[in-house]
Amino acid sequence: MQERTAALVDAAICDEDEILKTVAGEPTSANGWAEAGAFYRVPALYFIGDSRVMPFRNAVYVSPYTARGYVLRSIHLRCLHAGDFYSAEHGLNAALIGTFATDQAMISNDEGAHWTATASEDRAGAGTSPLVLFCGPYDVHRVLQELGPGADVRPWDERSQRHTVTVPPPSRLVGADEVSQRILEMMQPFAEGIRALQAIGFTRIFVHGAYRSRGAERFQERYGQAKWLRQYHPNALLKVTLLLDEAMRRIALETSSRYLAAPVDADGLLAEELTWDDVHYSAQGASEVARCVVSVLEGVVE
Repeated sequence: MQERTAALVDAAICDEDEILKTVAGEPTSANGWAEAGAFYRVPALYFIGDSRVMPFRNAVYVSPYTARGYVLRSIHLRCLHAGDFYSAEHGLNAALIGTFATDQAMISNDEGAHWTATASEDRAGAGTSPLVLFCGPYDVHRVLQELGPGADVRPWDERSQRHTVTVPPPSRLVGADEVSQRILEMMQPFAEGIRALQAIGFTRIFVHGAYRSRGAERFQERYGQAKWLRQYHPNALLKVTLLLDEAMRRIALETSSRYLAAPVDADGLLAEELTWDDVHYSAQGASEVARCVVSVLEGVVE
């Protein structure tokens, strides 16, 4: 595990009980999606990582292309930093290994010394379970901490320029290249974790991108404005998130994974109806993400 450098990284950014309560309160299907009394083997889609995976919990998604059902499994790794996902000393995150082993998504014949991913379905051509990985928000806040109070990132393109809002001038400006390199360094354990999963046999891995909401009013109303966030320049949070998204694209490319863009507009902003607290997906948002994954799995999108 990476050494924690401040108290802020030891606690969840938001109230996870509140997230679970909201997810559990969303509408469910009264009649089910299959024939009553039928028994089916349903392939699993795993959503793994920080609290953004929680809205996928206990859900079934029915493909609009083939009408096949998929059970959505969320593996929430609390307060996840890239360094918690994988380390050279301990390997993959222990909670992740434990969940996969319990689900029999992978098995070991030598007491955990070596693992092998299992087929997700007993049919010709079936592969191992698809994984959708979420990581980065806690690392963004670590980068902000390193930049220091009031620091901002110098705009590097038209989009980043649009996220320079009218606020008091920053205490200092930092080059985007410098920040981008630091993010990539920080996210390397995440990339190594992807390679470790591939070595086990997971071949269908998606890396979810970073996204920003149009505002943070609902987030602040539900969870309160964190004290440690007040010291950071608002422009820096937006720009570091943009750079994190670029890093996730690069990691996906370098690990031969599939980058999965969030359902955002040209400015990288998430529509209000796709999230209920400006950060976590609503049922509509989660459904759209699942559709994007299934469209690749079923060959609708190459």
